[in-house]
Amino acid sequence: MSAEGINSLTSLIINELYASPTETGNFVFSVFGLYILLGIINLGQKGRNFNQLSKCLGKDFRTYFDRDNWRYLDSIYKFIHLYDLLEKNMQAKTAMFHSCALHQQYQEILQKFDIQKIKVNFSDSTDLAIKMEGWIYRDTLEEITNTYGETTQSDNTIVFLSEIIFPALTNQEIFVDEKGRRFIVQMMNEQSYNNIYDSPEQNFRIHFKFLKNIAIYSAVVLPKQGYTIADVLRSFKFGKIGTYFQQSKWKYVHLKLPKFKIFSQNYLIKALKNIGVTDIFERNNSNFGWMTNDTVYIGNLIQRANIEIDDVDVSVEAIETKAIEPLPQPEEFHVTRPFLFLVYWLYEEFVLISAVVTNPNDAQNL
Repeated sequence: MSAEGINSLTSLIINELYASPTETGNFVFSVFGLYILLGIINLGQKGRNFNQLSKCLGKDFRTYFDRDNWRYLDSIYKFIHLYDLLEKNMQAKTAMFHSCALHQQYQEILQKFDIQKIKVNFSDSTDLAIKMEGWIYRDTLEEITNTYGETTQSDNTIVFLSEIIFPALTNQEIFVDEKGRRFIVQMMNEQSYNNIYDSPEQNFRIHFKFLKNIAIYSAVVLPKQGYTIADVLRSFKFGKIGTYFQQSKWKYVHLKLPKFKIFSQNYLIKALKNIGVTDIFERNNSNFGWMTNDTVYIGNLIQRANIEIDDVDVSVEAIETKAIEPLPQPEEFHVTRPFLFLVYWLYEEFVLISAVVTNPNDAQNL
């Protein structure tokens, strides 16, 4: 598992998605989930296809699997363990919708990573819609439409779905977007001890908050006054998230963070092509010889992701509040303009979930 590869891909993809804004300007994405999926796809490739995707991932996935003898190598178990943590803590699921006959050995790889394989008839749009939307509804209990977009009349489609819920307390506050428009939004309002990164050399501050019992943290990356999300994306180094945490200071903080719920349905072919992954999406160039004997290409690669800040089960008291000495004056960390919201593993130092929030009202489901 290459933390450098994951963080590099995170930076590339989030910049591509930000350059193609959604209607609201908000989006959420899990590059870690995509990285795992692309790695599994990579095991099914041959020739230039394989080399092209391996270069993008910064990892040769043959170090996890001996394809000549179809056996797992010991190094794969750390990869599987991290994937299990993703599924458990991010409620992540994956399905592969296909029309080709898959090699038995490749089916075993899909099973190892709990990727559901669902055979469909891509020439029958009704069959495709029923199976894809039925699978998503079964796992999310949400009504969905146009899941597969306009380009999925192809031999192979992959859908990735990830979700994370981060609870919070809320009050109404003023939020100003990048165009200077003011909104009244629901805000999390918390005073507690947390880590703050604030370097005079950077155009952003970071509020770190512990989320889970396996060293999962959130990081609210707030542009400093006079800077925008675009400015921050040019200077923020996803590969240095661990360094930012190490250089942060433990402080008593008054955090105000907008309540938001963002759902994104990310169509990823364009973004991946823009960073050099092209062959797997082209009928005449794709080579999935380790996956199937059929000539196939990926007609669509979709990730549905959901992240939520709501008003459930937050303790706003730190242990230090029970000390005899009075609490210090809190440092303010008031998020009243567009920001990045990241969820990452401290020990592995790579980002799991990335969200850009430019308008919390459009990201709410109140």
